[in-house]
Amino acid sequence: MKTLQFKCKLLSDVILNQRAATEGNQESLTFIPGNCFLGIVAKDYMNFQPQEQAEIFHSGHVRFGDAHPASKDAKTRSLHVPASLFYPKLKSLSEESYIHHFYSRSDDKNGIQGQPQQLKQCREGYYEFAENEANAVESLKNFAIKSAYDRTLRRSKDSQMFGYEGLEKGSEFYFSVEIDNEALAPIIEEKLTGRKHVGRSKTAQYGLIEITKASFQEIPSAPSLFSINGNSYITVYADGRLIFLDETGTATFQPTAQMLGLNGEIDWEKSQIRTFQYAPWNGKRQTRDADRVGIEKGSVFVVKLHEPPTESQLPSYVGNYKNEGFGKVIYGWNLLQKAGENGQTALQLTHKTKAQATETRALEGTPLLAFLARKKHKNSSSVYIYEQVNHFVKMYKPLFSQGKFSSQWGAIRSIALQHPTMNKILLELFDKKELKKREPSPTDPRTEVIESIGYITHGIKAKDWKAKQRDKILREFIEKMGNNQEYGDLSQRALVNLASEMAKKQ
Repeated sequence: MKTLQFKCKLLSDVILNQRAATEGNQESLTFIPGNCFLGIVAKDYMNFQPQEQAEIFHSGHVRFGDAHPASKDAKTRSLHVPASLFYPKLKSLSEESYIHHFYSRSDDKNGIQGQPQQLKQCREGYYEFAENEANAVESLKNFAIKSAYDRTLRRSKDSQMFGYEGLEKGSEFYFSVEIDNEALAPIIEEKLTGRKHVGRSKTAQYGLIEITKASFQEIPSAPSLFSINGNSYITVYADGRLIFLDETGTATFQPTAQMLGLNGEIDWEKSQIRTFQYAPWNGKRQTRDADRVGIEKGSVFVVKLHEPPTESQLPSYVGNYKNEGFGKVIYGWNLLQKAGENGQTALQLTHKTKAQATETRALEGTPLLAFLARKKHKNSSSVYIYEQVNHFVKMYKPLFSQGKFSSQWGAIRSIALQHPTMNKILLELFDKKELKKREPSPTDPRTEVIESIGYITHGIKAKDWKAKQRDKILREFIEKMGNNQEYGDLSQRALVNLASEMAKKQ
């Protein structure tokens, strides 16, 4: 078996809704599911040989793991906080924490007047774990208000606003792919790496990512046991979401220890299980498949063993739909198998947030003030962009109103979405050149010439852009937005907005 490791960087916001509902608030997932990466490879499904198709997509011999958020320069893949961790009410996880299966409420005298404490379960957050230390990693999100588009009138529809919550541009994620047949590794690596699209609204301004090879550490499984009342136990932590089917093929929330690859029985009183439900999107049929239900990542099974397992007997994935990232587990995680008096841990937590796409002003004080400062800075830059775009439209709309540039603005918008910096945008639109061979002539003996191949500077529309200095006007706008001293490079956001508005005016 071979394991490939990758880093996924978001080049734009990414929309991955938790639910299939079309109304109400749409919350985003905090991770990128493995089936997104399976889908990237599956786009070339028909180019694979039949044997490769069966092995990669249908056999479970290739398993695309979930991508978890990573802090800047992280060396360890983060994990969802275990559901077996509890902390006292009015305190934080960093101050005091307990492991549920070692904790006894009757023995807890640390509350008011010697009464038991009120404990709260840890349900959210990702941490980079190392021994008894854990660094919190934020899964940053953005929310944007949108309007439905009227294709007939070529403008926004009235009274049809909606919102998208998405993972924030600039965020980084780590994931791995397990391959039983190592000969397939180069093929899968080639199909995965590079610029790709995932999630909703990929044809708009969302979903652009870049996948590169990476190297990071993961918490390994181990056949280590612990004892309670003379009985041997082992923990099974759900690194990914788990889906189990019973003997009738029906989804179940109560798997057996055998389904977890162990000889024993699950102690449900000591286990901490959370569930999920979602409807997967079928891109081929352009509709959703039947709902899937299962056990949420972060859940912890405590299994009473009849026979201790060996390391070779511990699978890395269990259950169904392994090829889509479901089923990844960690056995015998040291954090969950050792505790102090009455289950209290020695876990030390620190906070390390990942680098953000938008530069923020330094602000001393509380995290709330820093958050508000970032929001204010981003909102201010958005207002500035809208002002400049509206000014351009007002000044130069007559210059582009002859109907010659409608399709041009659509293409310009697509180019802007793919290139995040001013220099890259200018290169694609104006400055890109190519050395071309030619037949010499009596008046020109050259066999090679340098020819401009920028989108605006070549082709049948080049003359129209050159006329009345339209190309110069657009270039000056891009350079102005790209060299803004207060907000930094705003060229991409500004050009996307400008192209959208100018297309409406044709």
